[in-house]
Amino acid sequence: QSIVSTEDGGCIMAGSNFGQDGNRVCEVIKLNMDGAVEYTKLIKPGNNTLGGYSNRIIRSKDGNYLVTGYCQTSELGYDNFLLKINSKGEVLWNKEYIVDGLAFNGNNIFELANGDIIVTGADDNRDLVCVLKTNSNGEKIWLKTASPQLNNDINIPEAVVTKNEEIVFCTYANWKDLNTNEYYTTPHFIRLNKLGNYVDERRPILGIVGRSSPLSVKLDKDGNYVLFGSIHFDPNSNASMAMIAKFDLNFDLIWYKGFGIGRSETFYSGIVDKNERIHAIGNNQGYGPTFSIQGIY
Repeated sequence: QSIVSTEDGGCIMAGSNFGQDGNRVCEVIKLNMDGAVEYTKLIKPGNNTLGGYSNRIIRSKDGNYLVTGYCQTSELGYDNFLLKINSKGEVLWNKEYIVDGLAFNGNNIFELANGDIIVTGADDNRDLVCVLKTNSNGEKIWLKTASPQLNNDINIPEAVVTKNEEIVFCTYANWKDLNTNEYYTTPHFIRLNKLGNYVDERRPILGIVGRSSPLSVKLDKDGNYVLFGSIHFDPNSNASMAMIAKFDLNFDLIWYKGFGIGRSETFYSGIVDKNERIHAIGNNQGYGPTFSIQGIY
């Protein structure tokens, strides 16, 4: 599900596997710089859970690693977990965060300047965005949810934390303009303040067809939002091109570009490096039987 580089030139991957009791658990695999496996760890997320899945791993400022996802806390209930491991894969702490009536699936992790931790995600009904804030030891400070006003279907909610610690979600929305009866698929920005409270949201329309789906969002040095995903240019075809788009701090479009030849290309992720170059990776066909990985910068 997620991968992060290590200080020794290797990497650590986080996903899920089956534990000895048959329930899903977190799986952490460490590779050295030559790609050889150094260790594999199976970790049951949370303290009193029936198992779970990991969605994200990041390297923390102290050289350890944070992992989040969701865990099963009862036969019908799912909640968020957050755990910290060291470079050897040993668990330093392991916590779950239970909210009655809410299945919070953690998707992104951010470490603030003071060591506090932000986890973002959405509930399983896809109608709420969720934000957890903890201290550096994983002790909960607050857990907030927000219900978007423009759309109630939260698809793949990626997020960023800005310089002033606002939390901005970027998902995509399928919606109908009631004035024109036109249907659109667009980016959907949802902004919360540093306390996790709703501020505003936007659904900007891109391209002549009005169909674009961001799958990842990053910040550049000026705080602009760089989106990676797919966009349609032909109203008579379902085939897309890979997309990169940039929006300013008010979610107004700066530019967008399509890449490929319209064979259902998609960028799944990307980065903006310290020299402001944009790197993206994806594939040139969204469906089998053949896939070709493509990357640009």
